Amino acid sequence: MNTKGTDPKAIISFGQSFGTAVATHSAAHRQVAGVVLEAPFPSASRVARKVFWFLPGVSLLVHGQLDTQAWLKEIRAPVLIVHCRQDPVIPFHLGREVYDAVLPPKDFLQINGYCHEESSLIAPTQYRTALQEFLSRVWEAGVSGPQRSDVR
Repeated sequence: MNTKGTDPKAIISFGQSFGTAVATHSAAHRQVAGVVLEAPFPSASRVARKVFWFLPGVSLLVHGQLDTQAWLKEIRAPVLIVHCRQDPVIPFHLGREVYDAVLPPKDFLQINGYCHEESSLIAPTQYRTALQEFLSRVWEAGVSGPQRSDVR
């Protein structure tokens, strides 16, 4: 990520699904104003255990890879997690695990529907409203300091 000359208070790290690990890693290693993660997962090993449950030891092959939960401990910016209740790829409970690992301030937007990365298409008004509220708080916090937000 090339941020030379860019005010960190103007950067939002955003990722969907696999990209949530990249967005989290970037935010853990660079100052950002906020982080938005849609359909996140705790780590590659947790997903491997869930998806490839029938292959013993598969989680060992990817242990330590894409460890979103570990990187979240380094992030001091507000985080918004978006996850579909009936996500066919990354189970909803894994998104909740990621949310539980996030330091405050944090928000969780649950989309009631069958989707993975299509939250903004499934529930456009709900998604847009939550994103606008989150970004407003991020920009305000950039001016006045950190603020606490609650779960949705």
